[in-house]
Amino acid sequence: MKKTIIIIACALLSCAAVNAQEAATTPRKVNYQSKATLRPTHNEFNLSYGISTFTKIGAKSRVPVEVGSQFGSAKSTGAIALEYQHYSNNGRFAFGGLLAYEHLDCKINDLVTSASGTKKIDYICVMPSIKSIWVNQAHMSFYSHVAAGVLIDASKSGSGGFAFQVDPFGMDFGGDKFRGFVQLGFGNLGIVQAGIKTCF
Repeated sequence: MKKTIIIIACALLSCAAVNAQEAATTPRKVNYQSKATLRPTHNEFNLSYGISTFTKIGAKSRVPVEVGSQFGSAKSTGAIALEYQHYSNNGRFAFGGLLAYEHLDCKINDLVTSASGTKKIDYICVMPSIKSIWVNQAHMSFYSHVAAGVLIDASKSGSGGFAFQVDPFGMDFGGDKFRGFVQLGFGNLGIVQAGIKTCF
């Protein structure tokens, strides 16, 4: 599993390097706003933290329990995600992929002895993503964000499957190189996500 994560991370970094090289030789075209109002970026990496994830909310149906036991509750670290995206020439869309991690501590109750135990589960999400920008100003933008892919159970204590994230509203703010952002939606990254990004 560690080898898989390393390979995915290297692939994302390689894509970023190639796109950055192309961006250096190809001027960005803007056909819907003046260039003075747009930040001159082609690529971005962002690091985010999300709470109230679908993985935690749906833990009761996802985590298997033995006969005579009952699922109690789940505590989550929240979702930590690293994402890379490359902007289209007109600045309206960005395409890329993300890698996310979340740890769950699930309380399991024994119905016979009334004792309880804890299952520790590590989930990894690998998802391609797309962003549609509605407003793209020099120091602030508003957008929608969607991602879908695979949920991997790294601990083999739960179950994997389909992963997704739908964010109808997103906002970033800051300078040309570094920006903060907030996203509101639902999925494996959480109902509320916040983080920082670097643009280049």
